[in-house]
Amino acid sequence: MQKSPFNSARGFTLLELLITTFIFIIVTSAVLANYPLFASKVRLERDAQEIALSLRKAQSYALAVKESSAGSGVFPGYGVHFSKTSADSLIIYADIPTGPPLPEGNKLYDGDVEEVETFYIESARIEDICEGVKSSAPGNCGIETVDITYLRPDPIIDLRNGSTAYNSDVEIKIISPTGDRKTIVIWKTGQISVE
Repeated sequence: MQKSPFNSARGFTLLELLITTFIFIIVTSAVLANYPLFASKVRLERDAQEIALSLRKAQSYALAVKESSAGSGVFPGYGVHFSKTSADSLIIYADIPTGPPLPEGNKLYDGDVEEVETFYIESARIEDICEGVKSSAPGNCGIETVDITYLRPDPIIDLRNGSTAYNSDVEIKIISPTGDRKTIVIWKTGQISVE
C-alpha cells in the first residue's frame, strides 16, 4: 500500500513560524506607522466635502423658497459667510431684506440676526480666501471675508467681500494640522468643486 503525501504529520518548523511572525510584524508596523497621516488626510477630505455640502444646503434653502422664520412671510436668499478670523467655522445665513423698498437683502452677512446655522470645521481651518484664481490666474488671495449668496430664482450666485463683487470664482483653502491642503472652488454659475 502506498502512503499518501497528504497524510503527513509534518507541521511548521520553529524557524518557519518565526519568519512568518517577523514578516507579519513588519507589515503591521508599516501600516500602523502610516495610519495617523492617512487618518489626517481622510479628515481633511471630509471637512472639504462638508463645506461643499453647506454651500449646497444654502442653495437649496434659496431655491426651495424657505421662509426666514416660521410665519414671517419673508422668503430671502440664503448664503454662506466665510471669515479668516473665524477660521474654524462658517455661517449659513438668510439674507433678510432691510426695508420695504428693497425686495431682496444686501447680499452680505449682517450678523446674528441673519444667522441660520453655524458649521464648525472639525479638523482643519481656513488658510486663505482667493478670487479669480481659475479665471484670471494668479487671482487675488489674502481676502479676509467672503459672502456667497444664492438668490431665487437665479441659478447665478453673488460672490462678494463687502461692496466688492467678484465676477467669476472664489476659492476657500483649508489646511490640516499636518499641513495637508484642500481647496473648495465656488463658481459664479453655482458649480462647486473640491480639489
